[in-house]
Amino acid sequence: MLVEAGLCVVALLVVLASHFAYRWSNPKCNGKLPPGSMGLPLIGDTFEFFASHSLYELSPFMSKKIARYGPLFRAGLLGQRMVVSTDPETNFNMFKQENPDLLLWYGGSFEEMIGDEKLLASHGSIHKYMKSLILSFVGPESLRTKLLHQMDVATQKHLHSWATDGRVDVKDASPKMLFEFVAGKLLSYDEAKQSKKLGDNLKTFKDGLTSLPLNIPGTTFHGCIQAHKRAMKAIEEIYLERKASKIPGNDFLDNIIAETAKKDTFLNDTNVTKLLFAILLAGYESTSQAVTLVTKLVADHPDVLEELTVINETVRLGNMVPGIFRKAMKDVEINGYTIPEGWILMAALPVVHLSPDKYESPFVFNPWRWQGKELNAGSKTFMGFGIGARLCVGAEFTKVQLAVYLHHLVANYRWSVYKGGEIIRRPVNIFPNGLHIKIAENHYIYRWSNPNCNGKLPPGAMGLPLIGDTFEFLASHSLYEISPFISKRIARYGPLFRVGLFGQKMVVSTDPETNYSIFRQENQDLVLWHFGTIEEMVGEKLLASHGSIHRYMKNLVLRMVGSESLRVKLLHEMDVATQRHLRSWATDGRVHVIDATQKMLLELVAGKLLSYDESKQAKKLGENYKTFKDGLVSLPLNIPGTTFHASLQAQKRAMKTIEEIYLERKESKMPVNDFLDHIVEEAKKEDTFLNDTNVVKLLFSLLLAGYDSTSQAVTLVTKFISEHRNVLAELTKEHEAILENRGSSENSDITWEEYKSMTFTHMVMNETIRLSNMVPGIFRKVLKDMQINGYTIPKGWIIMAALPVVHLSADKYENPFVFNPWRWQGKELNAGSKTFMGFGIGVRLCVGAEFTKVQMAVYLHHLVTKYRKQHPEQRNRGREQDKSKKAEAKANQHKNTKEERQEEQHSYPKKRNLRATGTPLSKAVRSSIRCSGIKKDRQPPHLVQEPSDVINETDVLKTSPKLATSITQETATNETLMIWIC
Repeated sequence: MLVEAGLCVVALLVVLASHFAYRWSNPKCNGKLPPGSMGLPLIGDTFEFFASHSLYELSPFMSKKIARYGPLFRAGLLGQRMVVSTDPETNFNMFKQENPDLLLWYGGSFEEMIGDEKLLASHGSIHKYMKSLILSFVGPESLRTKLLHQMDVATQKHLHSWATDGRVDVKDASPKMLFEFVAGKLLSYDEAKQSKKLGDNLKTFKDGLTSLPLNIPGTTFHGCIQAHKRAMKAIEEIYLERKASKIPGNDFLDNIIAETAKKDTFLNDTNVTKLLFAILLAGYESTSQAVTLVTKLVADHPDVLEELTVINETVRLGNMVPGIFRKAMKDVEINGYTIPEGWILMAALPVVHLSPDKYESPFVFNPWRWQGKELNAGSKTFMGFGIGARLCVGAEFTKVQLAVYLHHLVANYRWSVYKGGEIIRRPVNIFPNGLHIKIAENHYIYRWSNPNCNGKLPPGAMGLPLIGDTFEFLASHSLYEISPFISKRIARYGPLFRVGLFGQKMVVSTDPETNYSIFRQENQDLVLWHFGTIEEMVGEKLLASHGSIHRYMKNLVLRMVGSESLRVKLLHEMDVATQRHLRSWATDGRVHVIDATQKMLLELVAGKLLSYDESKQAKKLGENYKTFKDGLVSLPLNIPGTTFHASLQAQKRAMKTIEEIYLERKESKMPVNDFLDHIVEEAKKEDTFLNDTNVVKLLFSLLLAGYDSTSQAVTLVTKFISEHRNVLAELTKEHEAILENRGSSENSDITWEEYKSMTFTHMVMNETIRLSNMVPGIFRKVLKDMQINGYTIPKGWIIMAALPVVHLSADKYENPFVFNPWRWQGKELNAGSKTFMGFGIGVRLCVGAEFTKVQMAVYLHHLVTKYRKQHPEQRNRGREQDKSKKAEAKANQHKNTKEERQEEQHSYPKKRNLRATGTPLSKAVRSSIRCSGIKKDRQPPHLVQEPSDVINETDVLKTSPKLATSITQETATNETLMIWIC
């Protein structure tokens, strides 16, 4: 009886197994399935998929399936029914945008351990929320402001440790380096101080991720699950301890805890732990793979050391991610085939990345193939970091870490592979024998830190080789404080100290007497120096000219922006252009001042320089100049994706545009009455310094200098007068007096005499330059050893006069961080001095100083006489008040007695006389009426006055990080203009 029952059970199991096997091999579908075969039930073709193969060949599993079924086929993998796509068009169309019918999928075992589907496959608003949360940790802004510097320090520390050991396995050392950094920034975790080793557990977990999901003791997958549990418990304890203590750790965990405190948050304690685990794993695991792989590839191809455009090529050839996976939430149609609900769609990226149809010699490591291509975004043929809405949020983090690692590895160390290096895919990259390198520090590092000198060097420290203290120097700080970089060194070393900046050995002087004596006269031993990046792009001979060449260049430039040119024609043209742009601002209603003033100045300067009109050109000089300028003081790493690289490319485009204009003018021989005409004539002379190359570089530098610094000054003066009502009132008073003195010619242009009479305006301009310190310093290069204050400055070093320290010195200026134009009363306003070098000093006094001052004066004149200030938050309230006041004024008009009208006429004789004689009331006069402080209860009945709310200094400061003010054009239409000053 028992035997019969047993046989029945066995028969039943056989029937069920047979039925399951049949259903697995012949899945149901409401349409036509892609071709292919499903392999063994559940197991499918998983073993073949995981079979090892060389880095330099396509997976035999893939190539065999493609040859038999084409670029779209079905297969059984990891216990799932899958459709594999190797077609770039199909992949791009599927993954370029968010699709609720195709959800992100990682594999059942991974989802079970990391988090529920809601956490991993989030989309819509939840996906945006999660993405922005992670970007606050590893996004470009976080990388730029703090992580880049911290990454740089950590990388150098580990490389120094490797060099101390002499030999290291990069495969093991790079995960340790990355884990320490990511865990530290994520949750202030220090492996050395913890008994529960997160790093060891993460490594065990990672090793089992792509193993066969058999949870049996002794298997790799079982060990993976146990390691995951231990790691999750350790993270949970750190999270709960921080949450209970309420003591911030200044890390990403602080942000997470703050998010969990919000109402209706998606994050709970369980999700937080899973999220932290996932970020920690992703942050160090893929990046450490990339570090190991790029070390191997660079070692195999020493010729790329000169270029280092290797990151994208490493990702393409390395294919660290075998594919992108999506789960079909309902039947999906693709290329005439039906993907049933519940199936997995896999985009096989390596097939595309290694396709000879898309890449010439695809198995050759060739970084030059990326020249001239977009390097930061995904495309049909390159999805190394994903595509569309699912572009990897940590892509920039990985690239920056690779760039920093490569920079220090090739610049500061001698190294070579002595063991291992074989790479196999299974299907991820594995170094079965590791990657063992010999590594030692370059002698250059010692020489950088201990420079040779024939005398006594100033005190100080050189920082890291080449980089020095550049990151600290570029760190942001408030306008109303001296740079912490400078103040810290003054406190430690005194007013003269040495430092490493922008790859240069420098001596920084903060002493006004020293600065004045060094820079007040031309010296053959000291030549003008700009950042090496600027010299490389513009030309050292052009920038650092001296003697007769300098005088020649100065006279040439003064033809365009000197006092005579300003007086005769530029003042009028500035006046017209400024009024036109201010009216345009008012018409638009809202304007970002720094962008708007740059546009205004570019139009003026480019027009007068070479008759360039941005609106009529396909190649936009303005856009290229802005990109170029942003990279001028960046770290000079010419690696695709960096700010400096973008700056170089923008400079090349701008130079090409200018060259085309110049050569066209030179050939046409048709003068157009601009500065370029003079240049063309000068270039024709015999023995001239100017050749075609120098002409283009000169025009490029003049255009940059002419619009960039002036637009900054205009923006800053707008900010300062917006914050100081007393200054605005005094400024308005001075300019209204100019209008009154014109009499019936109040609409005429500003004259040179009027400009010269603007005493308080000049005081405002000097105070703006003093407090804002648009130029961080004046630089000179030492051509032979020189003595300063008992110290020796070696030949080739750079001397920097740190102007902000003098301009903001409490010994030289009372309350130096207060904007106070009256401090300039009775002082010489146009020349440099020991305590004020805003426009330089001596023979190197900026030739464009008068141009900048005239433009600021013209701008201020029209701003304060034709526009008034209003806080944006008061705008709507002001309109309501305006309506009620207009109604009240209209009602009061009928009640006014004849005597009251006569009294008003007596109070405003000039303005009433203008109207009485039939003379049109000009915009300027109406402006002065509205801005002159007339009491509201004594307002002439025919004048409609808007609410006279004046922007409050305290209110302005509350709008941080952006200072917002608005101005209203005093015209019959009362247009309102919102000004945003960053």
